[in-house]
Amino acid sequence: MIINVQIINGVETAQKLQAISKNTEMGVQDVLDEAAEMSAEKMKYYAPEMTGELRDSIDWSRDGISSRIIGTIKGVTGHQYAEAVERGAMAHMPNVDDIATRYAVSGKVAWAIAKKIAGNRGPARHFGEMTAAWLNGSFYSMVKTMVVFAVNK
Repeated sequence: MIINVQIINGVETAQKLQAISKNTEMGVQDVLDEAAEMSAEKMKYYAPEMTGELRDSIDWSRDGISSRIIGTIKGVTGHQYAEAVERGAMAHMPNVDDIATRYAVSGKVAWAIAKKIAGNRGPARHFGEMTAAWLNGSFYSMVKTMVVFAVNK
């Protein structure tokens, strides 16, 4: 699950905004970084809490002058799992030995638990979609704040 926060017309638009913001407290890079940081936190908030591994895999990183990547960027497994959580998917057969160890149950009981889990379809959680919708309004507000700072200086 990845959201790419990007300024349309990339580098050219980012450079123009950067020129406007040279004398302001909040430049275009600051706006993108702030949007990415807030989006990562919002995505963690919307992500379902089970083991916490999905939330722990969510972060953000810079991708050039005009773009930031937000999502499950820590590890391939987190990304694959996030896609299944976002869209909903048939559960896979969990590791029976892991269940037996984690819950201190016999192999037969662990197998029965695993079988039950594998038979359940996980509901779609749309945590990425909700984050993107939230970001749509927030990003506009952040850019507007940056321009107001530039005009008022």
